[in-house]
Amino acid sequence: MSVALSVVICSFNRLDCLRDSVAAVVAQLAEHPSAELIVIDDGSTDGTAAWLAAQTARPGVTLLSQPNRGLSAARNHGFTAARGEWIAYLDDDALPSPGWLADLARACAAAPPDVATIGGPVRLQWPHAAPPWLPPSLHEWLTCFEPGGEARTSTTEAFFRGANMACRRTALVAAGGFSERLGRKGGSLISREECDLADRLRTAGWASRYEPEPWVWHRVPAARLRRGWFFRRLHAEGLSQHLTEAATTAPPPLRARARALLYAGKKILVPSLLGRALRFDRPMRQTEALAEICFHAGSARGIWRSAVPR
Repeated sequence: MSVALSVVICSFNRLDCLRDSVAAVVAQLAEHPSAELIVIDDGSTDGTAAWLAAQTARPGVTLLSQPNRGLSAARNHGFTAARGEWIAYLDDDALPSPGWLADLARACAAAPPDVATIGGPVRLQWPHAAPPWLPPSLHEWLTCFEPGGEARTSTTEAFFRGANMACRRTALVAAGGFSERLGRKGGSLISREECDLADRLRTAGWASRYEPEPWVWHRVPAARLRRGWFFRRLHAEGLSQHLTEAATTAPPPLRARARALLYAGKKILVPSLLGRALRFDRPMRQTEALAEICFHAGSARGIWRSAVPR
């Protein structure tokens, strides 16, 4: 029997968070028999598989495991196992607000036929006060997403983040799901699988919609509130941009490396940027500048690597 909405939670080595996320969704499922929950363990080594195996069977809840193939593969596994007309993805470290499932189900049921994705706000839940060097401009890399305002639809902007998004099944299938060349796997910070999906959906003529009501908390691990994590995250983002390029033939190595060096020189060796990176008296501005340098370094690395056939 099909259902209107399938909630998919993919997890890798976050059992402490996963328990809370699953419990929060299960509590809301009781009032929504037209929804289901699917949990995918992506080869965790922290006891997640044993915990899932010990769970009592519940109607509308499916617990699955796979070898560690990465977040994109887990998301694809989830939607192929789902029965819903809409697939809602919730991060394993996200907590849905009270009424999240009802609000999201209503938004999906009322979505215009050209809408492929629906996104709601993602609000940060801090483990302690934000460090003094962390500027608000970098909060987005902790998956903060609050466009504000009224519900709206766009054919050019992707109104979603993976921590709180719903995809129309027919659109997801037609797009081929998430690219398994992108997305987190193990300790890798390679990402942009959501951007890649949004680009393919946009090219195919689908729209994206923002709904302010179905919001979630995204718990910020203390380990991410370090400058080094942001620098690695931005470096991986720059590298990921070039992994999304589906080049059929690799450029000659010398040309790719010349392009990488030219890009790095043009983007990094900028007096104003380097000056901000040396502003020890203004830690927020310094962090922004160093993060920008890391992004461009990752992008240059991606250009350099483009000479290697994929």
